[in-house]
Amino acid sequence: MKRLSEIENAPRKANCLVDSANAAVRQLEMENSEIRAEMEAAKMSAPESGSSLFESAKRDKKKLLAAEKQRAKLLEEIAEEKKG
Repeated sequence: MKRLSEIENAPRKANCLVDSANAAVRQLEMENSEIRAEMEAAKMSAPESGSSLFESAKRDKKKLLAAEKQRAKLLEEIAEEKKG
């Protein structure tokens, strides 16, 4: 009797396991799709970010050159003050 009950319940258990596996697959497919969309968005914004970074580096270089010129000028003025 117990064996018969187990045999009758086996297909239901198998169906539950299949349903659980299918749900897990759907969840993983959704996560995969989200990750792919994020990767695509990152790929599209990468050139923009690189360009922005390049422009920022150019501005910083200009500021550094201006500061170095100002420093050199101040050093010249200090040297003149010491002479005079």
